[in-house]
Amino acid sequence: MKSKIETINRDYIDQIYLNYLPGFKLNGKKEVTCRCTFHEDKKPSLSVNSENGLFNCFSCGEKGNAIQFVQKRFSLNLKESINKIENDFGLNLDQNRTDKPVNNVQKKAGKPLTSNQVKKIYNQLVNNDSYLKTFQDSYGLSLEIIKEYLIGYQNEKFVIPIETSKGKFTLKEHKGLQFTGSTASLWPKNMLTKEMLNKSSEIIIVEGEFKALLLIQKGYNAVTSTTGAGCWQTKWNESFRDKSVFLCFDNDQAGHRGGDKVGKNLLPLTKSLKIVKWPLCMNQKDNNDVTDYFLKMKKSDEEFRKLLDNSELFIEGVKRLFDVRFREPENIEIDSNNVIVFKKVKDGLIKSQLFPTPVLISKRAVDVDSNSEEIELLFKRDDSVRSVWLPRRSALDTKKAVEFCDVGLPVHSRNAGKFVDYLYDYECKNMDLIPKSYITKECGWKEI
Repeated sequence: MKSKIETINRDYIDQIYLNYLPGFKLNGKKEVTCRCTFHEDKKPSLSVNSENGLFNCFSCGEKGNAIQFVQKRFSLNLKESINKIENDFGLNLDQNRTDKPVNNVQKKAGKPLTSNQVKKIYNQLVNNDSYLKTFQDSYGLSLEIIKEYLIGYQNEKFVIPIETSKGKFTLKEHKGLQFTGSTASLWPKNMLTKEMLNKSSEIIIVEGEFKALLLIQKGYNAVTSTTGAGCWQTKWNESFRDKSVFLCFDNDQAGHRGGDKVGKNLLPLTKSLKIVKWPLCMNQKDNNDVTDYFLKMKKSDEEFRKLLDNSELFIEGVKRLFDVRFREPENIEIDSNNVIVFKKVKDGLIKSQLFPTPVLISKRAVDVDSNSEEIELLFKRDDSVRSVWLPRRSALDTKKAVEFCDVGLPVHSRNAGKFVDYLYDYECKNMDLIPKSYITKECGWKEI
């Protein structure tokens, strides 16, 4: 537990405050000020030291380190806070892992591997037809790419060697830990050399080493963080200055958070910053990333190029769910299963479920004859996404809103007022993001 606390307070300060503190923005200065989340703060009174992670509110008196901020923010104990950070950022901070010898190649704690040791682990993959076939079928990588990056196999895991200094390596398990002595880094480093950056102004940031290699194999300049979607360090920002950057994260909650975090860091520096818009059918747990796009959906290189060309400009604070872009209303958190409301109390915030399904306004339509409006709502029912068009006047009427329980919306006589308030706040927050179209219910020529 102690080592986890030290690691979080050393390496994940920026990520914690960017992810959990509304209004927190890195400005290159040691002290960052913003409105306090622990009381109704009309002017910025909370100060965060971006170097040591300590926060202090000069108004309400709340203070502590980064983990204590998470404890207070979500009313959690120490263990629960660390678990939340690990889950939200896709981390595994267990420092008690030991690695077994494989073919006389053993990773000793803190001792880097040599090139010869890495090649032995690489040979354990390429010299075993069964392992190699499984790997290539799963990730679509050619022998040339496997050899160039010395992808290996040990302890029933595919592993990626990461060069820490010339001729010295550490290992990263696929979907697992970096071994002792590793630090978070962008990978592969050869994609960030001056030669590569001068060759192409486009860089794709993905979530996972094998996804980066798949795009490199297809001729793109792609990189990833070795510590998952939730980790980004400000020292990496400069590599992307004046570049056209595409954020190609997985189409899930962790990927959305990771993309938003990286976008906030890079927005002031890049020539352009866009988010890849995955097809609506790629909104499933087992079909939501670069590998799935090419291997499961059998998409071509030309189709991926079109996907990049049709990417959307990054807008800070915008999330995506069911192919809908939106900002969360104040004190509201929307995920793939719930709408959560945060209530301020004396000791911090209490969260409770507002609806047992996300409810999103995906479109609005204006009648050219009457100027009346309808809105389309998306929500989950029976594990599938449903849509329904409603007159805006009815959707925002507490008495009439109860009737929408007939189509499966999560509204009843006791929460109808909250439902209407939520839709109104959602609409006000997202008017510029909700697509508008024009309709008519009468025949004949129309002028708009």
